[in-house]
Amino acid sequence: VEASSNFTLVKETYDVTVWANDSVGNLNSSATSFDFRLFNLSESFTTPTTSGATNSFIHNFETNGTDITVAYLYYNNTMEIGTINSTSNNFTVTRSQIAPVVSVATNVSFYWVVNMADGFQYNLTTNNQTVNPIILTTTCTGNTTIYNFTVVDEITQNPLGGAANVTNVKIDVDLYSSDRSNLLAEYYNEFTSTNPAAFCITDDLSGGGSYSLDVQVQYSAENYSKEFYNIERYVLNSSTTNQNVTLYDLTTADTQNFRLLARDSSYLPIDGALIKIDRKYIQNGSFYTTEIPKTDEKGITAASLQTEDVIYNFYIYDDG
Repeated sequence: VEASSNFTLVKETYDVTVWANDSVGNLNSSATSFDFRLFNLSESFTTPTTSGATNSFIHNFETNGTDITVAYLYYNNTMEIGTINSTSNNFTVTRSQIAPVVSVATNVSFYWVVNMADGFQYNLTTNNQTVNPIILTTTCTGNTTIYNFTVVDEITQNPLGGAANVTNVKIDVDLYSSDRSNLLAEYYNEFTSTNPAAFCITDDLSGGGSYSLDVQVQYSAENYSKEFYNIERYVLNSSTTNQNVTLYDLTTADTQNFRLLARDSSYLPIDGALIKIDRKYIQNGSFYTTEIPKTDEKGITAASLQTEDVIYNFYIYDDG
């Protein structure tokens, strides 16, 4: 007669006694002891997450004194090297991993492969990380707003009526992984006679996802100038959503168009520089950003400014 039983290994308890009792009352026992090479203490990872998010995978072990020499995270059918830290016989293996780009919610399998100094290799239990798609949209009900843009008159600071002033806001959005190695999503939209205008994301990023965001906005209205507002390398995560941006627009009657040239310390043109233009409103002593144009390969861009007793500050930013 054979029997089997499973039990949970308890740390520092390495003795087992097996008792047997047959049908006529005969009782016997056998004792044995065992040791371990690798004791699993804990494992942590983020699930669910979103496409392109960088997440930490962490596994803690105790060994019998044998070092862990190499640890790999086998993630989405690819072997990735992990980092090993140790204190005495306690080892922590970690890996920061970018989630794949998916179009629908997808379970991505992974497990750790641990190599030890005595030649043993262990493939640990397979787990799944749920990866949700990241979708940019202008449907903000039930989703998370990233930016909400409101067009106002630059002089009066009063919001323009979307229909009454025939506002026009065009947005072009590029969403990258946090290290900008992967372009994850592209989105563009034109809002006609809609003010304010917003775009959103279908995930609240509470899983810890962090991204790099570029936004180019072109805005105008009837009898108002066409101006630009550029945002580059914005760090997007759960704490940086719901941004409200005021777009200041000058009437064409009050506008003087200026050609701006950005040069570096060697007097060479700066390609792709952002020029942030702040206007001072003396009535409250504050400066507000009225536009952020971007230079071309010759270091040239244009700005719509009001002349005569208006104070502007200009700030030049290279690489966002």
